[in-house]
Amino acid sequence: MEKLTLYHYTDVKDIKKIDTSFFGSHYFTDNDAKISGVKRAFYYTEKTPFEYFFTSCRYCYTAEVNKKSIYDLKTDKKKLLKKFRFSGVDNVNISALLRYLKSKGFSGVLYNINLKYDVVCLFNSQKVLTCIDNIKDKIL
Repeated sequence: MEKLTLYHYTDVKDIKKIDTSFFGSHYFTDNDAKISGVKRAFYYTEKTPFEYFFTSCRYCYTAEVNKKSIYDLKTDKKKLLKKFRFSGVDNVNISALLRYLKSKGFSGVLYNINLKYDVVCLFNSQKVLTCIDNIKDKIL
């Protein structure tokens, strides 16, 4: 089984698992939580400088998943982006796409943000492997 190491940023110290039940508790996920109903947690695939809304985060936790359980939207072999496109527009119904992937047994989805970051969104809580403390000194 090929493992994929993931990096999750937070300002919470000493967590043992990254819990999807917190999805929707931050301003940048509140609306998504109301619309989709698919609880999830977000990770980066590399220990890179993070997006601006994570600047207050002090900890980086790692987790591992089976790479084959993640649907790769960058390659989109099943052409799901086309299947879940709203009629007549370029926007994709992400909520329906995530519900579909979860129903098909995928544990998450990999995609790219502005060609800078590969992000994985997982549908289930994950056990923490390691914690990198004081990440501002180590990453930025």
